[in-house]
Amino acid sequence: MTQPARILVVEDEAIVAFNLQQRLEQLGYDVPAVAASGQESLDLIGELLPDLVLMDIHIQGHMDGIEVASRLRQTHPVPVIYLTAYAEDSTLERARQTQPYGYLLKPFSERELHATIQMAFERHKLERQLVDQQQLLQQALDAASMGVLELDIPTRAIHTSARTNDLLRWPDHQPLTVQDLLSSVDAGDRSAIATKLEESLSALHAFSEEFRVLADDTPTRWIKLDAGHGTGRRLIGVLQD
Repeated sequence: MTQPARILVVEDEAIVAFNLQQRLEQLGYDVPAVAASGQESLDLIGELLPDLVLMDIHIQGHMDGIEVASRLRQTHPVPVIYLTAYAEDSTLERARQTQPYGYLLKPFSERELHATIQMAFERHKLERQLVDQQQLLQQALDAASMGVLELDIPTRAIHTSARTNDLLRWPDHQPLTVQDLLSSVDAGDRSAIATKLEESLSALHAFSEEFRVLADDTPTRWIKLDAGHGTGRRLIGVLQD
């Protein structure tokens, strides 16, 4: 049998907290505790490991709910939904910086509460799946000794992985552009590669070419770059020796 989702309520008004706890339990959630201050909520989260936190912004203690949520991102990345009666622009901006999973203004209905919680769980599930997929992809790239290259078409800026920098003999942590890429190509291949790359960027076509990398006193290295166009006007590809 599937265990009910565990939710921690952070609310310093006892009557409001009790009412919220009852409403959540009637909806089928497990609410093992209620915290009234920032430090108490941090302690309980470390102890109970809840699936989600309903966080009032104005709570007891020297930390408000936004600061608590900010700390949680570093220690316990649990989804946070803010419950508050405050909607000032400054408060909303501070809250936005913590990337919350919802922001409910008091008073809110039971339906709003339930729907926001369910959407938060779905978003969190998709985010975890994406992280898992990225880790699997990185493991596959590492096993195949392949590098990654991402090119922003409007700015022509290039972002690379460490393996890409190794293949192209580039230094790590340095801003790079299309010109740097072309400058790394052997003079005998450079003109043809520049033409085909420009055609790909202009027409949003896939790019798949082999070329030699400039070498000083090392053996010539042939590189193959396979790339396609992603969202946000980006060319994303992999390189292999």
